[in-house]
Amino acid sequence: MRDAVGNSRNLYRSEDGRYLAVSTTGSFYSTWQPGEITWQGHNRNSSRKVQNMGYTVDGRIWMLSRGGQIQFSKPNSLDDWENPNSHGLLRGLGYWIWRFRMPTTYG
Repeated sequence: MRDAVGNSRNLYRSEDGRYLAVSTTGSFYSTWQPGEITWQGHNRNSSRKVQNMGYTVDGRIWMLSRGGQIQFSKPNSLDDWENPNSHGLLRGLGYWIWRFRMPTTYG
């Protein structure tokens, strides 16, 4: 693998070997898929810095941004996102509770 893009805060691996890395500043994220020789950089899609990312059970990407905003990618896309969800009442462990109440297709 060549041309790694910056330093990462979080690194997440899917079951099929794909990787997501969030930059230490939260300004961008990088992806790598088996067969690629370089990491692909992607800009964040809003002014909110990216906190964490991962893959859903159905292979889409989820993104948690500062301020408690969560988004899911559209199917088969690395840069096209659904509308953000903000759950202002959830703080701290509330996201863990919300995660377990979500439909199984989201994680």
